[in-house]
Amino acid sequence: MSRRASAFWLFLALLVTLGAFWAGRTSARFGKGDAAKAARTGEPGKAETASTPTSATAPTPRAPDPPKPAPATAASAADYGTASSVPGASEEASVDSGGHAPWRPGTGTPPPSTPSAGGAYDQPGAPAWDLGRSSSLGSTGSAASPSDTAARVEEPLGEAATAFHLFDGFEEANAWAVESAADHATLTLSDERVSEGRKALKAAWKAFGKGNFELRREVKLDLSEATSFRVDVYNDGGPLDLVLGLRAGYDASLFTTPPKPLANGWNRDVTFALADLSLAEKGPWGTSWTWNRDNVSRVSLIFRERDEKEGTVHVDHLRFDRPADQIGAKARPTLRTLTASAQTVERFETIELAVAFNATYQNFFDRSEVDLFASFFAPSGKRTEVKGFVYDTDEATGKPAWRIRFTPTEVGLWRYDVTVKDAGGETTSETYQFLCRRQDAGAAARPGFIRLSRSDPQYFEFDDGSFYYPLGQNVCWASNYDHYLTAIQKYGGNYIRVWLCPWNLQLEDPKEAGKYDLQVAKALDALLEQCRERGIYVQLVLRYHGMQDASWDKNPYNAANGGPCAFASDFFTDGKAKDLHKRFLDYVAARWGSSTALFAWELWNEADLAKCDRESDLVAWHRDMAAHLRKADGHGHLITTSVCTPGRHTALFELPEIDFIPIHLYTRDLARQFQSAYLTYRKLRKPMFIGEFSAGVKPADDLDDTRGVHLHAGLWLAFTMPFAGNAMPWWWDTFVDKNQLYPHWAAVARFAAGQDRRGKNYEFIASQVRLDDAQAHGDAQGVASLQAMVAPSEAFLFVYDEARILRPGLAERPLLFAERPVHLRGLLGGGFRVEVWDAVEGKTLSESTVRAEEGTVSFLLPRSSHPLAVRVAREEPAKSLPRIEW
Repeated sequence: MSRRASAFWLFLALLVTLGAFWAGRTSARFGKGDAAKAARTGEPGKAETASTPTSATAPTPRAPDPPKPAPATAASAADYGTASSVPGASEEASVDSGGHAPWRPGTGTPPPSTPSAGGAYDQPGAPAWDLGRSSSLGSTGSAASPSDTAARVEEPLGEAATAFHLFDGFEEANAWAVESAADHATLTLSDERVSEGRKALKAAWKAFGKGNFELRREVKLDLSEATSFRVDVYNDGGPLDLVLGLRAGYDASLFTTPPKPLANGWNRDVTFALADLSLAEKGPWGTSWTWNRDNVSRVSLIFRERDEKEGTVHVDHLRFDRPADQIGAKARPTLRTLTASAQTVERFETIELAVAFNATYQNFFDRSEVDLFASFFAPSGKRTEVKGFVYDTDEATGKPAWRIRFTPTEVGLWRYDVTVKDAGGETTSETYQFLCRRQDAGAAARPGFIRLSRSDPQYFEFDDGSFYYPLGQNVCWASNYDHYLTAIQKYGGNYIRVWLCPWNLQLEDPKEAGKYDLQVAKALDALLEQCRERGIYVQLVLRYHGMQDASWDKNPYNAANGGPCAFASDFFTDGKAKDLHKRFLDYVAARWGSSTALFAWELWNEADLAKCDRESDLVAWHRDMAAHLRKADGHGHLITTSVCTPGRHTALFELPEIDFIPIHLYTRDLARQFQSAYLTYRKLRKPMFIGEFSAGVKPADDLDDTRGVHLHAGLWLAFTMPFAGNAMPWWWDTFVDKNQLYPHWAAVARFAAGQDRRGKNYEFIASQVRLDDAQAHGDAQGVASLQAMVAPSEAFLFVYDEARILRPGLAERPLLFAERPVHLRGLLGGGFRVEVWDAVEGKTLSESTVRAEEGTVSFLLPRSSHPLAVRVAREEPAKSLPRIEW
């Protein structure tokens, strides 16, 4: 290339350089005004930065002090600044050394993004902080000076740039508790070591090997806009580490921050960036803080211990960087629709309400978050409150379907309203009504709920006043309940006992206490409806003792499953466990309390085997839970519990909250053990019956009794005692159903038909006689036993061979070799009808009418090889005329 050409190109390059320099100067002077105009007009494609104009109408400068918190709007953060414009300043003055306009308060312009300690912007999605001008950005200037860089970094980090707002200052009350699964601490409000206001929260802690202690507060917060949390801590001991924990989302997943060290003395403004929260425990796939921050249910301060074994910390001035009244502010719930299953129902027929509403909550099983209930007003004016429940959830959206069930007990016009409550308040519907009419003539009778008899509280009766005598059996678990219900209905039974346990109708999630399987709930719905249609009443066992022992690994209250109990015995004393169990009671009462097929709630099967350390704890737990269930169940079902050995923990049955006594006996010596149990509990004057019985606690104990001799004796011995119900055998599958022993119940049912025990004041009698003619027939034993309950107007007798009960395998032999007279004394005068029955066949052998002579009724027992049952009932009073003797 020639020299002339080279000079040409050099000259051209010089012109280009000068042009670029001039363009940069022009942009710095006039580009800002164009950008401001674009920001005002909303013209797209322009930069959204603003500067202070140079005209005489420039705004009055704002004081350099931090401004007051602005309403929570998208641009409110721009109002927290430290720089201010000066009237009359030149355009150049509005540009920093890097060619940027400074951030000005009050303009609505977002502030410069602030770098975190790690060098990243706090604003999500912002680029990395630039500490100098890079040639790659097209700048012709050199890197910014240290003074320029410091100004840019420090300005947004001033206190004015991030205003913190009080979350808890402990001035009025303490809303915090100690997590019992961690080390122990005692909380009090203190006027010492206060950093704000007049009070601080004092936590005196002691190590028990957990490695940390945790202070927790249940909340309902939306932290979508919050980015930081700050707290002041005074530590009077050795070094500790503090972790912020937040439970959030539907599953209340735990998110925690990295620990912050706490030195001895004051640790002010301990700050946690919420962006540092990470999932601390196993949760649903994809669980993240970002997705769940709008549903925060707990704030925890987790103090990790080092070398110290005990100490004290004072906590005060808890703050978020958004106003507390904006965090978690919720609107009142709103009712959308309410649909009733009917406008007219018969007495003791259930009406169901489907309720749709908008409310704020995370766990729809937790009534402290969301509660639905209805108030029903009877024609008499009586008010009954009934809780709502989640019936099911939508498969696609997971949204719950809410129901309320109610069964009216009075005929007439009922009124009701529905209320929903959440953190934002409560909303009550307008008043609705439905008509309850009498049952149709000829329809299957609905006698109502089962109660304690008002005239004789040692027995049961229905709402309509009719007598109820439980006759049936245990079928505590079954894959096909219809099979057993058919058999019970066929033999005339009216009772069944059902367990909720890991292998049958396990309602509560084994891995999450307080969460319930809605498909299991539907199965129990169906079972109760089956029983209602068949006239069979369910004693529902809510807890069984093995959950504290053999099935402890399947117990949702076990700490290994995420529950609150480190040991099985904690179930009866731990506050969290008790709260969760009350939630369970709330659900079962809301869903099934309306069922007239529900005979009673049984709190525990054999509570004495449930691994409770002290009887006093067991009694206190029953008192508390029974009272809670009584309040939760607006329909007023009976409540009971059970023990494995009569006489143990009698204090349980002395509780007024426990309505009746189911006795469990496993023995071959039935007669003596039944009598002993009756005498043990008779003084309590409560209904009692044999809730479980068998020859032994193993299936093999009954296998040789294929004819059901032991079962037969238990049914008749129970019937001829002043029990409120019959005896309910165990081994319904391996013994009763296998050997098809149902006819034994049929015999008792026919004999008991129409019998009403209320108000009779029975005396219990048991005796044995040696038969004089036994040896003549080759029987060396020759002993017959008699058991009876006798009232002045009626009597029931059972005559049996005790040796056969003790040894069911004995060959059948005669019971009475000849007729034998019986004399009943102490009866009223008049005529009595005497029926003698074959207790095995369930049929009448003889009937006669006998007049009482001086209070004595005499009759003959026939010769028989089967046990006999006798029914003596007064038919007419004695006829006598007034007379005087003197």
